Amino acid sequence: MKKIIILSSFVLLFSLAGRAQFSSFGVQLGGGYSRLADDIVSKGGTFGFNVGAFLTYDFSNWRSPLANRLYLQSGLSLIRRGGKDEAVFVISDGVQMTHSGSIEAWYLQVPLLAALRLELPVRKPGHYFNAFLGPAFSIGLWGDYMDRSDDSGHANNDVNYIVSDNKVFDHITRFDVSVLAGIGYQYKNWFVRAWIDYGFMAIDEGKDILRELENTQTGDNKSTAIPNANIVTYMLAVGYQFPIRH
Repeated sequence: MKKIIILSSFVLLFSLAGRAQFSSFGVQLGGGYSRLADDIVSKGGTFGFNVGAFLTYDFSNWRSPLANRLYLQSGLSLIRRGGKDEAVFVISDGVQMTHSGSIEAWYLQVPLLAALRLELPVRKPGHYFNAFLGPAFSIGLWGDYMDRSDDSGHANNDVNYIVSDNKVFDHITRFDVSVLAGIGYQYKNWFVRAWIDYGFMAIDEGKDILRELENTQTGDNKSTAIPNANIVTYMLAVGYQFPIRH
């Protein structure tokens, strides 16, 4: 399903790109909420951040009713994403294991978006509703990582430990591919937009001791890798577009 979404986005973007022309340059600043989309251990999130610049390509020279409604956007953003995890497992009577951690990571992100602009039916012109969708590619820069495990029934350092450093990408994957989907409101050159950034890459393909314990206790046979531990971010941003005269 993930591959189909990404492939469909590319097909749509490249089919439109040949007819587009550069129309504006913009900047935006936003914040939001970021978390780990893991069905077992996700617990709480962290502050999301986005600052970036983008280019807009429109279809004003395209003879179609959609010429003034469709446009493409791409650019470069500095973003902050991450999340927190925690899980408690009862090993035996009076003995439990607690595993917790957090990720706060900074990335450079390049989105490739197809968008739709609709003018709102109000008295004064210049009010628009926007919707956009497309893939985004991110490369990790720096960040903080913490991983902690406590077992009340063991004094073994292999079970009770804490790892905390500022080299988050020594512990998680540096690259991510995500899908951005959102809506916005624009008045003349000012805009506000909200979107979800759903990462498709697992942050860690290694073994997950929590799933191994859950499988032992429940008799399930879930994967001990972390296929669902991707990062999901919800963002709200404001910005301004500088139109380009042709």
